[in-house]
Amino acid sequence: MSLDYIVPRKNGKYSFGITVPKAKRAKFGKREFWVTLGTKDRKEAIVKAAALLDHYMKLFRADEISDSTPLTMPLIQQTSERLGIQYQTPEAIEAASLQGYVAMMSRGIEALEKIKNPDIAEVAALGGAVEVPAMNMLQVFERYVELTPGKFLNLDKRAQDKKKTRYKRAALDFVDAMGEIDVVAMTAKQAFEFAGKIAARVAEGKIALETNRPCEPT
Repeated sequence: MSLDYIVPRKNGKYSFGITVPKAKRAKFGKREFWVTLGTKDRKEAIVKAAALLDHYMKLFRADEISDSTPLTMPLIQQTSERLGIQYQTPEAIEAASLQGYVAMMSRGIEALEKIKNPDIAEVAALGGAVEVPAMNMLQVFERYVELTPGKFLNLDKRAQDKKKTRYKRAALDFVDAMGEIDVVAMTAKQAFEFAGKIAARVAEGKIALETNRPCEPT
């Protein structure tokens, strides 16, 4: 990392400074940001400054969002990550205690203080304005395969297909037993209901327990 971002002060401690790109100055309302690193140790200052540099570069690289931009969950998740906050759903905010609410909002308030003119995605991310979309079990399976390529990298094509088929069969068994319910919001009661239905199907010989596959009709 360039040491141009680290400046020693008269008291011996270091500060981090970064210039706001001209195209972003109206949004942030500043020409530059300064953050006290709180240390006289140069190596420690470099480590702290690297994290700050990554944070501010993410803020500055953000695409322009217009007021007509659709507020999708992927956009809100990307915006939350860029702001350095954890997105909270409307339900989580409503259910939080006063202390929990303050803890949730504190990071968001810090992020908002840096932005003079936040866009609609930033406001939505900070305020928990977007519902998490429903996902049925087959969508969860597809997302699992997408996010865990490492589980299949060391397998040949035939072995990959066999492994994916096993997981997909379990997902199909769930849908067959429970329907296309939203598994993101699934309750403990629904989970116990599913376990009971699967146990009944095993007892009836409809599912072979050792293979987790439907039994062949006789």
